[in-house]
Amino acid sequence: MTVRLTAEWALWGKEPGTRDGEKVLVCSDGKVGGGDFSKIITRYAPGTSTELPQVTMSWFGGRDSAHLGLAVQEWSDERDGLGRDIAITRYFCVPYERAAEGPVSFEGLYRAFADRALPVTGPLLVDVPTLDPQVTARAADETVVGAAALLLTGQPVCVVNGEDVPLLDRLLFFDAVTALLPYGFRAKMTASTWTDSASRHRIRLSFARHAPPGAHPVSWGRGAEIPEDQDVARVYHNALLGGDRLVELTARFARDTRPRSMSAENLATVLSVLGELGLLFELPDISDISDFEEWLATGGDEVLTSCADALGQGRLDMLPQHLVQLNILAAQAREGGEQERHRQIIGGRRLLVPDPTLDQTIQERLYDALLSLAYGPRLTVDGLDRIIRDAGRRIPPPLVAALRRMTVAEPAVTVRLTRYLGAAERAALLASLSPEDLADAAAREPVDPPAARTACDELVRRGADEAGRAAVRAALRRRGQLVEVVQRLHPGDQEGQIRRHRDLLTAAYGQELGEEALREVLSVGLPPAPLLAALALTCAWDARPLLMREVFLTLLGQGITRELLDDVMRELGEPGRDPSERRRNTARRSGRS
Repeated sequence: MTVRLTAEWALWGKEPGTRDGEKVLVCSDGKVGGGDFSKIITRYAPGTSTELPQVTMSWFGGRDSAHLGLAVQEWSDERDGLGRDIAITRYFCVPYERAAEGPVSFEGLYRAFADRALPVTGPLLVDVPTLDPQVTARAADETVVGAAALLLTGQPVCVVNGEDVPLLDRLLFFDAVTALLPYGFRAKMTASTWTDSASRHRIRLSFARHAPPGAHPVSWGRGAEIPEDQDVARVYHNALLGGDRLVELTARFARDTRPRSMSAENLATVLSVLGELGLLFELPDISDISDFEEWLATGGDEVLTSCADALGQGRLDMLPQHLVQLNILAAQAREGGEQERHRQIIGGRRLLVPDPTLDQTIQERLYDALLSLAYGPRLTVDGLDRIIRDAGRRIPPPLVAALRRMTVAEPAVTVRLTRYLGAAERAALLASLSPEDLADAAAREPVDPPAARTACDELVRRGADEAGRAAVRAALRRRGQLVEVVQRLHPGDQEGQIRRHRDLLTAAYGQELGEEALREVLSVGLPPAPLLAALALTCAWDARPLLMREVFLTLLGQGITRELLDDVMRELGEPGRDPSERRRNTARRSGRS
């Protein structure tokens, strides 16, 4: 069977005989314009290989505008202005929705476009064969299974030691790998038959001489080593290597064409299909469940209780299974009553209290799963307070490490976490916050004195460097010079408040405040007495008359009319006038002779 697709296209390369850079030389007259093609092609550029042709699969758009892209990079017969051979890229794209109706394969798309010369007149129509589950299942050797499992970690996968593998075999390999995942992942999949290991690129699955940093290497013709901390990938890997229903599995995945990204939220979908087909032999209590979706909605309580029982009884052999179950549940977790029940079980069964029988790595993995399931998806101040209570007021290093891996909701959370770190880690974490973040963390209601003190001390440290003062000044000005925070830090201690204000003013303006800085601080009105005293102690000598005048006039303005205040201000602005004349004018205005 085939699917007829309408493709848009672009030709990318250099103008022959020139020294110009690469650009879109010509493109189809459709919804995708030349500027769009330029962004797409450069976004997924794998580098330039000396051995061409090479093929890169890509995607762009979302929902109704989702497209699959195929770039064929090959040598032309032309040379540039420096006499160098010119590589030309023929780029084709088709609507994902139509491609998924087949569904079509990467190798099928390449065959459909391999001999299509550009440019062409009118619409480009191609007939693409549909994916054959039996062919892809037969190609699922240990290298294919390993690469598919590693994709579930969310990190790129790079095949090494495959320099002699022909182009078509590389494309068939991509099809075999992605056939072991729901077809919908192809809507956000990138793959290339060759990438430059030394360049940064966005290719998720590729061949290269060396795996770049952050990518999982897979050696051609050999199995893959799955990291111990990747529970979902490990269970998936072992299930496929030990199963004999791959044709049925690939057929099932081929029907699952809903576009999706390779995020944690989608991982449980993969394991749910394995469970339905009886391939999760490591997890009999999951695979025997008839309704996997119901288990996702209600199984958290049972798993948490079972995990607590196993730890209490010293049955550590059950922990790997519980970790997998918790991670599957956490990937689908939502806030609400269900999450609150999970927190109650975790707190009541003391699952956050460190277990001395577990090594730190295992303890961290348990904490990761528990926090994601019951306290995520973002760590808030209230959530952190709840975690501290549930952990028995003691935050051990593995729990601190797990907390730092969570996404924080506000700067105050980061500042509070620093109290559990050593000096070097504490400094590094504070350095990740801007002065605005620090001021916000200090001023957060209700004020947390230790966190506010930490934030203020860090602001003072930032201001010690003249280059950092402008940002500190802006942060303090936006937060009203942290007046209320200083009062909370030093209740009833005016000397302490003066010292704190003086330190902050110095961090924002330097050792002495000139007239401009003074006006900036006083622009919001008369400060409270401690800040006023700090201003008097830090303002420059020639700025003191301005301070006295502003304070005097502000106080005076609270008891007289605006008209009289304007007259007084005019007279104060005339320093050469005889004081006796000023007194006569004032008496006349008040009705005295």
